[in-house]
Amino acid sequence: MNRPSVSFVTFGCRVNQYDEWAMRRILAEGYRLTEGIGDVVLLNACTVTALADRKARQAARRIRRERPDALIVLVGCLADAIAGGIARFDDADLIAGNAWKGRIDRVLAAAILGRRGILPRVGFESLDRERAIGQGGR
Repeated sequence: MNRPSVSFVTFGCRVNQYDEWAMRRILAEGYRLTEGIGDVVLLNACTVTALADRKARQAARRIRRERPDALIVLVGCLADAIAGGIARFDDADLIAGNAWKGRIDRVLAAAILGRRGILPRVGFESLDRERAIGQGGR
């Protein structure tokens, strides 16, 4: 079976940069990581500044225009704001807040199987850095 390709677009703080690294480690075995627009695009976005929020929305529209069949999965604090009803984001197929980053492999499996919308908010759970580090990390 051909493994789906996954790409990342990350906006925001250093935490998001680190979380991208950790999610890459989690996904490395089950997916093909690519720099182009993958079958699945993880849009890891911050909402602390209006600029980061706007850039994330522009990126989602560009991805949708360039590759309409790509699945866009929004993660990060922007996803938390949307899940909490604070903001809207119409260009993502699936929205999963920060608590889902440690289970990003499950999130992608759900997206590929056709899950759409906003994943339910769960209790705060930080990204399992031990799991990520154990899979090819430092």
